[in-house]
Amino acid sequence: MRKLLLIFAAIGLMAGFSGKVRAQDTNTAGQYIDYTLPSIHILNLQNVITAPVLTFAAPATAGAKIADVTNTLTWINVTSIITATKVKKIQVARTGTIPTGTTLTVAALVPTSGGGGVFGTTAGTITLNTSGSQDLVTAIGSCWTDTGVGKGYQLTYTWSVDAAYSLGLVAAASSSTVLVTYTITEVAGS
Repeated sequence: MRKLLLIFAAIGLMAGFSGKVRAQDTNTAGQYIDYTLPSIHILNLQNVITAPVLTFAAPATAGAKIADVTNTLTWINVTSIITATKVKKIQVARTGTIPTGTTLTVAALVPTSGGGGVFGTTAGTITLNTSGSQDLVTAIGSCWTDTGVGKGYQLTYTWSVDAAYSLGLVAAASSSTVLVTYTITEVAGS
């Protein structure tokens, strides 16, 4: 009886051992990897100075028109991943008043160095009014502009005295501040 038990034990061990031989590692293995790549649209402003400053100066010669004032010291840095069939756009809005008879505009240049991807199309020069958001850059695809000053969409602010000047309607104003807000959103592609 004892020999019979030993034989069954030996057979059981061999069966267990042979099962392990069949399950040995091979030269190929596979594994599923879950991933997520979300739609991303973030931006920030990079300035050479704390905030753009626009100050009119008296002309050097009496009788000359007051010259426009410009500032090109701000860049918009962007990171964008689009959703299929969609694109991003950057809109601009102004809050606050500027003196009557003057006009404040902004223009954006498409990035020329750093980053990569589809940077979109700029809208040219936009007059900043208080009637709501306006498209500044459209058809932005998946892209990154690189970070910091000198990277991304360079902004040109221009403040000018407009046609009301010839009507004598422009009045001096003390120093003031307006808020210019940039927003990037995703919209249906064309």
